[in-house]
Amino acid sequence: MLTVDEFLRLPEEPGVKRELMEGVVIEMPGANSGHEIVKANIHGELSAPVLMRRIGKVFSEPIFVLNETESSESAAVLGKKVLSYLRHGSHAVWVVYPEQRAVRTFDRNGHSRLLKETDVLDCPELLPGFQLPVARIFEET
Repeated sequence: MLTVDEFLRLPEEPGVKRELMEGVVIEMPGANSGHEIVKANIHGELSAPVLMRRIGKVFSEPIFVLNETESSESAAVLGKKVLSYLRHGSHAVWVVYPEQRAVRTFDRNGHSRLLKETDVLDCPELLPGFQLPVARIFEET
């Protein structure tokens, strides 16, 4: 088990992304160009409504993009992250599955929805009126 200070003192390794979760260091798989396109598409769609309403800022992280080919251990880690974000104040978490062209949403009331490419992603609690066709998330991937 590491403290945050100990984690921050670890030497960086080129091409290796690490995160600290509940005192355990987890090496994360590198993102591919498809991941980055998905994150950029979501970021672009969210930025204007968030800035217009002056309710905060939009960051590329955390937007979780999970490959079907990633291990069940990665899925378990992702589940812990989702719960951690919700416990620590996030209103919603979106997990994107590029191969399935789907998005699973989680809210802090314990609800989860699986949205397919033909569905529309919304977040009425935070962004009333915001609607993003799921297909748009996957443009150019």
